[in-house]
Amino acid sequence: NIISKNPSCHIHDNNSILLKIIPIVLKGKFSEIKSYALLDEGSTVSLMDENLANQLGLDGPNIPLTLQWTNNKINEQRDSKVVSVDISGIDKCGSKYYTLRRVKTVNNLALPSQTVNIDYLSKK
Repeated sequence: NIISKNPSCHIHDNNSILLKIIPIVLKGKFSEIKSYALLDEGSTVSLMDENLANQLGLDGPNIPLTLQWTNNKINEQRDSKVVSVDISGIDKCGSKYYTLRRVKTVNNLALPSQTVNIDYLSKK
């Protein structure tokens, strides 16, 4: 889903949690797609939704992926692929593309929607 606004963070009213989100363009064999990236400095892997990778025409070897979350919750991704994708910022003057390698695909990544209340944020 492409949203017309350009959010750069997420606020959770109770705890003031801010997540870094940036607008990006992804380029593959079939198309260029505008999307958003969640920047997580603590991450040890780059993930992409499997459907997005398919829309871009990305392909790579199938290598099973096991993700372990809190409370030892384990998510097995038996059909995960390892792909490379070109990524760029959104810039009216034309941004340079960079290649991200070893991106793992995940079936139904399903990250929560991110919204920003600009009025609330400006008062902080």
